[in-house]
Amino acid sequence: MNYRGDNVLSAYTAISLYGATWVLMVEIDQGEAVVPNAKEGEIDLLTQLAKTYKFSDLYLVSTDGYIFASAERKKDYLTNILSGPYADSMFGKTIKEVLETKEMAVSDYAFYEPAGGEAEAFMAVPVMNKETISMIVVLQISNEPINQIMETRYHFEEEVGHTDVEGHTEMVHIETYLIGPDKLWRSEARDAKKYKVKSTLLNPKAKVDTEAVKQALAGKSDTKIMVNSLGEKVLTSWAPVRYKGLNWAVISEVSQEEVDRPVMQLLRIVGLLALVAAVAVIFVSLRVAGGVTKQVDEIMHGIAKVEKGEYGEQVKVTSEDELGQMAGSFNQMTTTIQGLIESRQKEHDELQDSIIRLLEEITELADGDLSIRATVTEDVIGTLADSLNLMLEELGTAFVRIKQSAEQVGSTANILSASTGELAGQNNNQASMINEAVQEINLLTGAIREAADQANQSASFSRESSQVATEGAKAVRETSQAMEAIRGNVQNTARSIKRLGESSQEISDFARTINEISDRTSILALNASIQAAAAGEEGRGFAVVAEEIQRLAERAAVSTRQIETLIKNILGEITEAGVSMDSSIQEVVQGTTLSQNALARLDEITERSNEVFELIQGVAAASQQQADTTAILATSMGEIGSISLETAEEAMGASVSMQEMAVMGDDMLQAVASFKLEGEEQADDAAEVLSAEAGLFDA
Repeated sequence: MNYRGDNVLSAYTAISLYGATWVLMVEIDQGEAVVPNAKEGEIDLLTQLAKTYKFSDLYLVSTDGYIFASAERKKDYLTNILSGPYADSMFGKTIKEVLETKEMAVSDYAFYEPAGGEAEAFMAVPVMNKETISMIVVLQISNEPINQIMETRYHFEEEVGHTDVEGHTEMVHIETYLIGPDKLWRSEARDAKKYKVKSTLLNPKAKVDTEAVKQALAGKSDTKIMVNSLGEKVLTSWAPVRYKGLNWAVISEVSQEEVDRPVMQLLRIVGLLALVAAVAVIFVSLRVAGGVTKQVDEIMHGIAKVEKGEYGEQVKVTSEDELGQMAGSFNQMTTTIQGLIESRQKEHDELQDSIIRLLEEITELADGDLSIRATVTEDVIGTLADSLNLMLEELGTAFVRIKQSAEQVGSTANILSASTGELAGQNNNQASMINEAVQEINLLTGAIREAADQANQSASFSRESSQVATEGAKAVRETSQAMEAIRGNVQNTARSIKRLGESSQEISDFARTINEISDRTSILALNASIQAAAAGEEGRGFAVVAEEIQRLAERAAVSTRQIETLIKNILGEITEAGVSMDSSIQEVVQGTTLSQNALARLDEITERSNEVFELIQGVAAASQQQADTTAILATSMGEIGSISLETAEEAMGASVSMQEMAVMGDDMLQAVASFKLEGEEQADDAAEVLSAEAGLFDA
């Protein structure tokens, strides 16, 4: 402080000229010396720093509490924060703490009048010159950074948003906020209207006194479903926030309904898919194995019997579809053929006996001419001729019936062939549908595998969180070691202050000796004045010297008393500094204890992170197992499709057999067509007719 009472940076030196000692001094205002302009004509460095790092204000405070520099220069600028109008504010309390501890101090948020009544916090850092505080740098921090940190929840909401049945993306509403030890908000709520206030910041009407806040302020962390301050059932996570004497609670809440919504939706989808897949597998299996395969086997067995000439056995009808209808038609066909064969065999026996008797008379029958008639006479030959004529008439009628039956067999075989082909086509369509179902199941398998990959990625993130917590524990451990080093330094400083007090006591003794010399000089000057007065004119010059010595002795006495007063003040301050250093040692011990507690909490956080990592790994393994099960289901569906294709091929084989049966009917018609019946133009030999008949019935 200069002679005008201003704080200045002063440089001085002594100049001795021919026995005279002068003092040369250079002074500059303290604010201008410490905070120069960034560039000529531009803002000063203090204002530039405040704007760059978005502080509300940036102060420089002297050790006596005088605010000699400010970026914003509000009402508190050029006032004394220790004895002025704002001494009781958080600003003043923070400065007092720094002067006592010589360490950085951080205040809680409180309303500060020079800042327009806004909630502000202060961080004060001492600038040390060896063991002495030169000045204090103070940062004024608004509540906006806290709110910005709380708003990072919106990025998380974008990641956990889900889509409803109409395709709209719904966001999960998460409320994250800070609560102080007085149960009041240290951040703004997303929607203050829910709490029936305009602002929740430090508002007693929005006080939060829940179990989560109590446990977080007690240093505990957890996540549970509980009731919040509004009476809503929410999923709540809480943790303590402690730094430089601050004890806050960070709370994050999300409605239980919003937490359960995506889980229930996923369960419904998975359950529905599993039910549809099970019903489809059961239905297809029963349909294919029980209906198609059994009926086709019965039909093929019947066809094999017919190929061996066994027309008496019936095919068992096991279904009501096209294969069942085909089996019924096949049974009707074999019954008709069996009846025809039996009736024709009987007629053949009777006819052959008559033909043998008339063989020599009717030779034209050998050419297949059945239109001839034997001459009927009254003798035995006539009777035989009459019988032969009757036989020829019956034989013509029989051949007509044989033609009709052959035509009916061909028509029936063609119908069966068409039905079998249509059935084979339906089996092909069924196989295509099964292939499409297999593709859908493959897509489902891919989705489940993707979910497993995401679970593995979440496990990786959890592993990284555990590593970060481990690094935090290491940093706190190093901080605790640094606190131990600070404790040693503070003890050394206390010993230095005690030695300084002892040196000051010695200076006080020197000042007392100088005071005695001054008294003796004053007496000597008085005696010299008396002697000069007695000497008369000759002693007048000596009287002037004696008077000057008297004046010098008085000034020396005054200066000595000032030095004694100053030394007494210094001794008092040194004593207070010693007491303060003892208190600082205790604070350092407490800080070391708090660091060790923080280290234990971080170790606990690391353990919880490892547990979360194991849980996420379990989810990933379950998702992988579900994907493998779905892949097995897709393989089973593919095998069912292969069985359907084989069934279609067997049905096509049955259709080919029916076509061969139709060809056999045509052969029968061609064989009968070689005979000439009554009314036809050409007659053949009777012996050829008999030979043809015998060959037909043998076939």
